[in-house]
Amino acid sequence: MKTLRVMCAISCFFAFGAAAGSASAKSKPNLKVTVFAATTGSHVAGAKLLNTATVANKGKASAAASRTTFHLSLDRKKSKDDIALAGEQKVAKLKKGKSKKAATSVTIPAGAAAGSYYVGACADGKGAVKESNEKDNCSFSRSPIVVTAFPTSVNTSPPPVPPAPDADGDGVPDATDCRPDDAKLPPVGHKTATACESAIRDIAEFGPDGAAVAIEYALVTAKAPGNHIYIQVDDVGAGGDAEYSGVEVEAGSAAADLQVGDHVDVIGIVSTPNSGRLVTADSVTVVGTPSSVVFTTITAAEFEAVPHKYDAVPITIAGSFIAEIAESSWSMITGYLVSSTLIGTLPPNALVGDSADVSGIGDYDGSEGVLLPRESSDVFIPIRMVSFDSFGGCVAVGNTGPVATVTLNHASPIDFMVQVDSDDGASMTITGGGVTVLAGNTSGIVLGDGISPGGITLTAQLGAVQLTTSAAVCPDD
Repeated sequence: MKTLRVMCAISCFFAFGAAAGSASAKSKPNLKVTVFAATTGSHVAGAKLLNTATVANKGKASAAASRTTFHLSLDRKKSKDDIALAGEQKVAKLKKGKSKKAATSVTIPAGAAAGSYYVGACADGKGAVKESNEKDNCSFSRSPIVVTAFPTSVNTSPPPVPPAPDADGDGVPDATDCRPDDAKLPPVGHKTATACESAIRDIAEFGPDGAAVAIEYALVTAKAPGNHIYIQVDDVGAGGDAEYSGVEVEAGSAAADLQVGDHVDVIGIVSTPNSGRLVTADSVTVVGTPSSVVFTTITAAEFEAVPHKYDAVPITIAGSFIAEIAESSWSMITGYLVSSTLIGTLPPNALVGDSADVSGIGDYDGSEGVLLPRESSDVFIPIRMVSFDSFGGCVAVGNTGPVATVTLNHASPIDFMVQVDSDDGASMTITGGGVTVLAGNTSGIVLGDGISPGGITLTAQLGAVQLTTSAAVCPDD
């Protein structure tokens, strides 16, 4: 017998009056530079700089097209004393939760005063987009550059510049090459001391294999056998963009000290052993306090259509029916698997045909989606009948009265029907053919119609469970 489970919906309430402005702000976009890599070293005024900036929409609404501006700052704070750099990064319309990464060539003004400056990038630097927060648009380089005065001599031709060292001959200078010892591995992102800065979404969607990457402040969402962990973009949250937001990490010995909810920095190499991305870590460092893992609810059809987008992502799929039960997995009628890889053992009381709500980590094995529950509470246990007890006494001929009580293992979110039969329809029939356990309740009372005196055996059936009890019909005094 099919069971249904109705997922609770989270309602958002907004206060009136003074809170109205806050509610309005929450519906606006919020552009900010989330990753910024600036050219380092010493540069003469009038020289060009190559900067790479990732602009993300962290707000609650889509953002119109904008321009990212660049400037020099003495104190890593945006102010009117900053020196504007010539050149802008055009950013197309961004939906909420989306980001855009691009490299931009900018020019230091020839009249810039000599000194030490931080390079800054400001999303929506022209103020074209009305945002929920206008004060978090900018990001600055971690270390300053040195600007020297523009030459004033008659001969302004720059001196010959010797070629930059390029050990592997791939055309990318060692100073900015993520893998300067291997021409076959493309440079990705911006070189740090040991790796290339990148974002989980870029790794999950594009890779590429062999890229050295550095991931900052990711949330540990699950631990897996073989010292593997799953991490996710920290700020997905309820209702956020979950696609390409997770990646699997082979953490090595560091996995033993990690806990679900930790925030970590990861440095490692990208590979695609099956179809999902894997980062084999050189180092995993805990950098933040623990927080809760948020599961994004999607439909079974979404998971079946694009399972690769939810690889390593915490998701919930509700209302799928079990088509086949194997030793360590369930095949769902809607086209994906539920596996015991992380949980060890799936609930033993599940039956083919049961409707199940399952939360877990998405996994793409190259041909279909697999959902990996992390713990027993991630799997909804189907409703079961646990007892069927006689109400006692008897029902008089010609009357209707209580004859038995059906009890379920847990409350149903909707009205739930249990079939009940009498073995002697000439003596008693069951009102309505059974009992309806009302939503939110765990038991219901069976009513019988007395026809002729005698003892009766009642049988209640729910799925594969069949229980019996006795009832009686009394003469009508």
